[in-house]
Amino acid sequence: MRAASDLFHMGGTLVRASTWVLLLCVSVSSLSACTTTKVRTFSAPSLAATTIESIAIVPFQPTRVGPDMAVSLNRGIEQAFAARNPRMRMVGPAEAQALLGAAHLGEVYAQLVREYRTSGRLNTGALHQVHAALNVDAILAGSLTSVVQLDGAPHRPAFTHLTLTYALIGLRHGVLLWDTAATVNTERTVFDNAPDVEEGLPKAQASIIAHLPTLP
Repeated sequence: MRAASDLFHMGGTLVRASTWVLLLCVSVSSLSACTTTKVRTFSAPSLAATTIESIAIVPFQPTRVGPDMAVSLNRGIEQAFAARNPRMRMVGPAEAQALLGAAHLGEVYAQLVREYRTSGRLNTGALHQVHAALNVDAILAGSLTSVVQLDGAPHRPAFTHLTLTYALIGLRHGVLLWDTAATVNTERTVFDNAPDVEEGLPKAQASIIAHLPTLP
């Protein structure tokens, strides 16, 4: 004989207490949500010996990102870099965009970013053109380098997996000096659609800001 405390009524059926606990756990897990962040950072050995007296924060490339979010990301990284390097002469995103436009280099720069994002290679010819137009020693460029989104399903929570990358590129020699990528995975319930990309971007940028370099 089982004790009465070991049994519960559920839908007219007697269910063992251990089974009830299992069902409760499954129900709770299906309603849970979480966000995780991973950061990968790289600093070139030559960074410490490279003289950088001026830098341009070039506009964020707004692939799959609305203009308001792009402006917010531009402002956030500019303010954080200025706070980390207060003696640096800086050209902000709006001014950098205007200078590139005046030199008819808007598409040249966009292609430069696309090539770097897909192949990891830097077009030194394009960098020399950007150097002449901006008159700075380096540029700090950000882009959304990866996005995977899936809506919820019976055995899988909804999720959005994105990677935000910022790169510091020396213009005099056309080399990568510093690079940091923050990957944010945001999950919702099995009943939800995939979270919006813009939900995870501020978290990704906050992680990158924490790793910004202090230049010599």
